[in-house]
Amino acid sequence: MVINPGNLNVKFKLQTLSTTDDGSGGTDEPVWTNVAEFFGALYNKTGKREMSYTEMVVRDEFMIKTYFMKELPELTEETRLVYDQNKHLYIDYVNNIENRNQVIEIHCRREK
Repeated sequence: MVINPGNLNVKFKLQTLSTTDDGSGGTDEPVWTNVAEFFGALYNKTGKREMSYTEMVVRDEFMIKTYFMKELPELTEETRLVYDQNKHLYIDYVNNIENRNQVIEIHCRREK
């Protein structure tokens, strides 16, 4: 599978959540740390609203296509993408197309 380089028009920052022990059994305030920056193609998959107890939750799902990066196989729930200054996407899973380490699809969501 080949990606048209002209479609890689959105710049993303890959960030991980890190916490430090405060010495008294707790943790300091969590800090998001930049791991990598890359360009990708952003596609909107779905958008839906649902009720969660007494509040309305908006869930938008996206797919990002980009080239393979060595940082991506190590993703956990404590990883997010930042784009367009301050928009956050939380990663659900990464699909390595045909397991060839060339093109990947990052499936993620934005919740409000």
